[in-house]
Amino acid sequence: LPVGHPVYEWLNDWLLEINGPGYPANEAVLVTVHRVLPILSPAYTWGGATEKALASSWTARYLQGMGLPVDGLPAPAKQKG
Repeated sequence: LPVGHPVYEWLNDWLLEINGPGYPANEAVLVTVHRVLPILSPAYTWGGATEKALASSWTARYLQGMGLPVDGLPAPAKQKG
């Protein structure tokens, strides 16, 4: 999607707010998802993370980035190892 498209502008604003000016959106792609299947992540394979810990951590990060409170989220579970 080109600069000026509402989805591009939303993504770029969000990235800048979350990660700072070093991580702008150079391009944006709008994807329609028809099916979701499990994938293997390096966070599990080499990082020893649990799904609960990753979900909690990323949920908090996204909520904070959107300016929403993270109060009431369960504490991240400790990683394996």
